[in-house]
Amino acid sequence: MARSTVAHYKSRQDDPQGVGHDLHVDGVLTGRVNQHDNQFDVETELISVATGAQLWGKRYIRSSNDVSSLESAITSDVASCLRPQLGGGQREKLAKIGTSNGEAYQLYLKGRYHFNIFTPDEITVGGRFFEKAIELDRNYAAAYAGLADAYTLEGYYGSVPGAKAYINSRDAARRALELDSEIPESHLSLAMSDMMFFHNFSEAEASIKRALALDPNSAYSHDVSGWFASVMGRSSEAIAESRKAVELDPLSLVSNFSLSHYMARDYNQALQQANRTLEIDPKYPFAIQVIAWVNEVTANYGAAIEQWIRNEEALGNEKRAKELRVVFEKSGYRGYLRKDAKEKKAPATSMMKLLITPFLVIRMPLSQRFNERPILGRDSITSSSTQDWTAFVPTRATPNCFAA
Repeated sequence: MARSTVAHYKSRQDDPQGVGHDLHVDGVLTGRVNQHDNQFDVETELISVATGAQLWGKRYIRSSNDVSSLESAITSDVASCLRPQLGGGQREKLAKIGTSNGEAYQLYLKGRYHFNIFTPDEITVGGRFFEKAIELDRNYAAAYAGLADAYTLEGYYGSVPGAKAYINSRDAARRALELDSEIPESHLSLAMSDMMFFHNFSEAEASIKRALALDPNSAYSHDVSGWFASVMGRSSEAIAESRKAVELDPLSLVSNFSLSHYMARDYNQALQQANRTLEIDPKYPFAIQVIAWVNEVTANYGAAIEQWIRNEEALGNEKRAKELRVVFEKSGYRGYLRKDAKEKKAPATSMMKLLITPFLVIRMPLSQRFNERPILGRDSITSSSTQDWTAFVPTRATPNCFAA
């Protein structure tokens, strides 16, 4: 079960059966941690959801330097308890953590926590934690994979110059694979780099398939697989992968935030999925943006501008939220689009551009004509990842917002 889902139930420690019913699982492992100076005292128990009986329980005492091995010990003991149900390969996967350095392991967990929020600032914070983990353990494959993912999305968001992001992402992903090719994260990092920067789609697909073969229950693997399917225009597959990711990690913001329905032009489902994401986090900007995009392409401009204002408020940009409202009241949606195009720069090679390539783009670079689609290739990789963008109304919307 993904950490993002488990963390949601921390306040229900005294109701393991209820949590188990919510998550549709047979058993729930609970634990209590007490820290005394440099020592951790951990009490764990495995509870049957059906009966409420304790299936297994144990107490562990470790120093802070042995925290990373503690997870391995617990998973190994639980696997032994479930030995009739688990094969040797499954037990080995459960116990594998990738580092013996407790501090590096904690830094890696912090990196994944911030990365999984998926906003630009949090991606950068996550990347710095991965770097610190690598400083403590130069052979930590999962940390290199996390760093590769962070570089990929920093390049996408424009927080790191294009060429630097591309090179660093590829180098970190390849290092992760050299260190450990048996964890899905290494293959997914390389797939993201191939897909978003180099457009090596056949190689990206092979890496994704390998990741899924290594761990078919990895929600993130299905997330990336869904993104790839959207890039390839395989809408049904993208939707199926998105649903599988949510099934595996129902409270993950990344898994719940999905463009698959939007790209398939199933706008009702796109709205439903975005609203479900907002039930988890009412201020999650990507879900708000999906609602804005849906209203924009369906020519519901009043509702769209309210979502863009809500988006700025969620990001803490109160001043800009007020400015957008004033501009819309004065100049309509045309005024908002002009202001947005003037103030923002967009990545030259971005996931959003890749995803919407099969369709007319809502906002295209100034260098492209009104009726052209974006053309992405290896030559588009430059030392800068940004271009000025202009705005126009999508084909499914009416041109009335451009009226004087």
